[in-house]
Amino acid sequence: MNRVTLSFFLFFLSSCTNSSDKVIIAENIGRDPILGYVTRFEADDNKKYILSFTPNNNINKKEIYTGKYSIVQDTLYLDGDKRFNKAIFKHGYIEFFDLHWKLKLVKNLTSIDSDISLQHQSDFTFFTYNGDLIFKEGKSVDLNDQDIKQVKSLIQKTIRAESKRFRNHSNENEYFKQGLSILNKRNEKEVWINCISKLNRYTDWQMRIIKAYDGGDAYFNLKINLTTGKVYDISINGEA
Repeated sequence: MNRVTLSFFLFFLSSCTNSSDKVIIAENIGRDPILGYVTRFEADDNKKYILSFTPNNNINKKEIYTGKYSIVQDTLYLDGDKRFNKAIFKHGYIEFFDLHWKLKLVKNLTSIDSDISLQHQSDFTFFTYNGDLIFKEGKSVDLNDQDIKQVKSLIQKTIRAESKRFRNHSNENEYFKQGLSILNKRNEKEVWINCISKLNRYTDWQMRIIKAYDGGDAYFNLKINLTTGKVYDISINGEA
């Protein structure tokens, strides 16, 4: 075996070894040519991880964070940058719930079963309540199929009731819905829903809460008390 062949063989062997020891791979591919990023998380069986942010443009620089990780129950702890120090396995994602953004699991060889049962609604995605300002208090709770039906019905009623402000949309099916749900101190189930027109440019709406300004009825959000059926705090974007 000559030197070139031997070098190639060693490189191939090294590549195979490096790729086979990954126990977690998760990613978000933002497709916007200017604002988009490819975010990728990889963790190996030596308890090391790499978290990278690769911009789609030639202006921003690629960011890479590395370090050690540990897993306790369904929670992933990272010892690197404090912004990304904790995530949970949930609904087919790893979710950095302090930041309200997620990466879709591509590979998961851990013992954690990341239930995807609440992600079967193609135009809904849910985030975990972390005590932020969307609700003053409460504890995180998941919604069931009946809850989802009620949410869809009440969104539709809201669109009809505010028809003068919904000039370009007339049906809740025209929106992607981002949700965050809690049990309040009265043990009532409440949900905040952020609605984004399916005509918009956001392809990663399942991965992060979208905060848009202007755009009219392409963007609106509201709160629903599912126990009482009350809809409140309706906010519809204005025109630019």
